[in-house]
Amino acid sequence: MGAVGSYTRFIPNSADADEFNQNLKRAHDGLGPVRPTLTAEEIKVAYEDALAADETRTNNFQMSDEFVLLHPEFIDHAKNGEQFNATLNVMFGANRAYTLDQFERCYQVCLANNSLELDKAEIAKQEQAAAKERAKAARARRAAEARVFSESELETMSIEEVRKYEDREIQKRNQKSGEEGGYY
Repeated sequence: MGAVGSYTRFIPNSADADEFNQNLKRAHDGLGPVRPTLTAEEIKVAYEDALAADETRTNNFQMSDEFVLLHPEFIDHAKNGEQFNATLNVMFGANRAYTLDQFERCYQVCLANNSLELDKAEIAKQEQAAAKERAKAARARRAAEARVFSESELETMSIEEVRKYEDREIQKRNQKSGEEGGYY
């Protein structure tokens, strides 16, 4: 039977995974360090890579902030972020500086796949605002069509505007006469 200490023989020691201790063991065995020291050129390349990665990350943070401001219906939480980033990576490649247009195209794909959680109240508000704009445009169009021009106004209009006006008037007369039973 073993000693009491035999039960703790296989408890992992965090110092065994430490780079300093690993290098000491390797030096004792006549081996080089775990991670060899870099040359000046390798340090420069590593620095430039880190700088480029930082610029990419900063750009993507700015684009994502702008995207979220443009789309208040997008709920900015971890699940949506993971799904959105995965779609961005698949569509345009990983670790790239994405443009706002790429964010928009990715958003359209996610919408088509119904893979994002969106704020339904905000969507309803946006749809209501769009419906109001369409109604306003239709009222303005009807008002322009119903307007009767005076002789002096007709004389100042271009020939195309006069033709459009006359075509509308002829169409109205034909509609009225059709509703009354025709030209008999």
